[in-house]
Amino acid sequence: MASFASGVELPQFKGRPGWEFTDISGLDLAAYAPVTAPDDADPAETLFDVPAPAALPEGVIVAPIDQAPRGLPTSVVAADDVLTMLNDAAEYRAGSFVYVPRGVVLEQPISLSTVQADAGTLLNQRTVIVLEEGAQAEVWEQYLSGSAELDGVVNVVTELVVGDGAHLRCRGLGVFSEEPFRHRQAGHAAHWA
Repeated sequence: MASFASGVELPQFKGRPGWEFTDISGLDLAAYAPVTAPDDADPAETLFDVPAPAALPEGVIVAPIDQAPRGLPTSVVAADDVLTMLNDAAEYRAGSFVYVPRGVVLEQPISLSTVQADAGTLLNQRTVIVLEEGAQAEVWEQYLSGSAELDGVVNVVTELVVGDGAHLRCRGLGVFSEEPFRHRQAGHAAHWA
């Protein structure tokens, strides 16, 4: 994994310090219509292109969150977490589920991409990553905009369940329009078994 990662160019500083700390007091969430169905839109710009492995090892699951098998954890965040409540209240929730069984070591990163396709929308995204005892994986998430000037809101919740002796390297990066607000508010929760 390290040799693969060293060949990928990471995003560079945009030259405007402090953009991630923009005052969002004027943000009116009610002005954005919730995304109600998946959209296979192409992003305006991507951050990285991780080739998909020819096949995943037996038992490894990478799927939309609504297709996660019963019996595996799909949430570990406290029910009163404000970002999780907003995400859970959504009619439609984009999301990914990654499961790596006990002792399985993935040689290549898993790449997950979410694209906000339409202006004036609120996209709720949840990712749940579960590594059983002794498992090893690297997961790269990218949150992208369908156009360079798309005005929308993305609410990201990433939850991690990492078993004893497991090793997870997780990266989450986003490319969005800088208008009218430049703020990334993401909720992260982790549970070590």
